[in-house]
Amino acid sequence: MALAGLAGGWQLDSHDNMAAFLDAMEVPAPVKAAALDAKPRVDVTVDGNTINLKMSGARGTLEQSVTLGEVFDLKNPITGGVKKAVANLEGDKLVLKPGEESPKEPKSVYEVCDGKLVCTMSVGDVSCKRIFVKA
Repeated sequence: MALAGLAGGWQLDSHDNMAAFLDAMEVPAPVKAAALDAKPRVDVTVDGNTINLKMSGARGTLEQSVTLGEVFDLKNPITGGVKKAVANLEGDKLVLKPGEESPKEPKSVYEVCDGKLVCTMSVGDVSCKRIFVKA
């Protein structure tokens, strides 16, 4: 199952188009600089239809628990904002999508490709990829 493949510890290895993505989110310059330099670790646990994400980095630790198909409070690890969102499984991908009232919050898609965790985040027509390797 796709969810089981997400489980484990993951360390950020690289990112693509992150600066343009942060600009699209209207992230202030000091926060943007810190985000571009960050090398966070993500720990994922799966319990049935509930996924727990623990993101750890220089700015602290953020924990997020989501249940497929249910609305939850999405915590943005870059801005610290909290918005309503819903998590769904689309094929082998975990998709976290903010509500229509939050156009500057990213849609995040998590999938495992070639043994790496790929997180594609999109705001409007701007997207970036963050590539994580097993920690």
